[in-house]
Amino acid sequence: MIMHIQEKKQVCQYVKSKVVISGDRLARSIPQENRLKGKGERLKQVDTEPRKMGRPRKPIDKTEFEKLCALQCTLEEVCGWFGITDVTLNTWCKENYEGRTFSEVFAEKRVAGKISLRRNMIQLASKNATMAIFLAKNWLGMSDNVEVKADTSLMQSLLEVVKGNEVQS
Repeated sequence: MIMHIQEKKQVCQYVKSKVVISGDRLARSIPQENRLKGKGERLKQVDTEPRKMGRPRKPIDKTEFEKLCALQCTLEEVCGWFGITDVTLNTWCKENYEGRTFSEVFAEKRVAGKISLRRNMIQLASKNATMAIFLAKNWLGMSDNVEVKADTSLMQSLLEVVKGNEVQS
């Protein structure tokens, strides 16, 4: 249903149950024949459908979000990519991932990135000695540290001889 309000008055429109409140006037739907009142006053049409409040939602592509998680992007980086706040991203995650927060979704989706990284490291190790050494040290527990074992018995006997000479002098 369409309502009419005079444009002449400064209007703060409030639509509720097919009634428009404008300033101190209450206007109900005006019949077609009574559209014009007085000397050329124009009336404004107001739609009685409730208006949505707030800003329009920014689109977040689910596959793009999951790719960013696989690349190990932080919360701040993902928010920057989509141009949203962390609160908006958490709300979006809860709506699209069965009530789970960003942290929970990120922990699950980053696994694909770790697998890809491991695959690339192993391929690189066959061509690059530095990567092969890195993997051997970290995954196989190897080290290139040389352990030096000192024979302390010789040192002990030298100390005894030096102390013995001091006592005789």
